[in-house]
Amino acid sequence: MKSMFLTGLLLWTSFLLGGQTPPTNKTTPAMEQVLKTHQALYKALPEKSATVLESILRPEFVFTSANGDLQDRASFLAAFALNEAVGIPLLQTSGQRITVVGNTAVLTALMHIHIIRNVQTDPVVRDLWERVTETYVQQDGQWKLLSLQATYTKSD
Repeated sequence: MKSMFLTGLLLWTSFLLGGQTPPTNKTTPAMEQVLKTHQALYKALPEKSATVLESILRPEFVFTSANGDLQDRASFLAAFALNEAVGIPLLQTSGQRITVVGNTAVLTALMHIHIIRNVQTDPVVRDLWERVTETYVQQDGQWKLLSLQATYTKSD
């Protein structure tokens, strides 16, 4: 009886362990499109490319900075992205992870930024690391950024 119980337990355990499938790192076409949009965003920011930025950001776009400041699309563009006083000599992301559910995608990444908050009055280059979370929605076959949230972190 005891050996039958142990045999059953071993069979059940092997069934549970053997039946699990490891997570895959399979990239889908939607994930590739989101990554392309993400890369275009992070190229356009230091270049202050209004055309590219305006084509990526949804009208309802919301930005939550690492300082906790909340900006809508117009404020984000005027006060940060297109502000000539703000310098961004370095802006890189790594470790992107993308989850797509229907017409919504969430991308997380580690961002390394060198930022000059005001090139005229405060030309100090700040070396920052932030974890970013971006929410994209598909609109007319294109992925548009709905929200961006940044949190200070240490480099990985």
